[in-house]
Amino acid sequence: MSIDDIPKRKNKSGFDKKKFYNGALWRNLSKLYREKNPLCAESGDPAECVDHIIAINHGGAPYDYRNLMSMTRETHIVKTIAESSGPIYVATTNADGDLIPFRNRNGDLVRLENHNTVHRTPYTVIP
Repeated sequence: MSIDDIPKRKNKSGFDKKKFYNGALWRNLSKLYREKNPLCAESGDPAECVDHIIAINHGGAPYDYRNLMSMTRETHIVKTIAESSGPIYVATTNADGDLIPFRNRNGDLVRLENHNTVHRTPYTVIP
């Protein structure tokens, strides 16, 4: 599967990052998520933040636990830079039509075949 196979994503162009990330709902959700997942999904070191696996500006589900992962600041920066050229993981939709990561039978994230990224965890949309 390649990036050309990805269906059009929901438009998140009106997304207000500052309002969202400073909002009580996100702050509480991310705190609870990090309490349950205290280690970085990439490095195994103590997590410092919670990341949206499928970025909200790429159509990712903002409050769906399946679209979250704990990360260190360093691994978060690396992932964010990799996403600047487009999505990096295979995705599917949740009941609200937002994107969540697709996972294989082993529960691993699946990376787009043509995206060069340093992530070891494995973002194309599977209906």
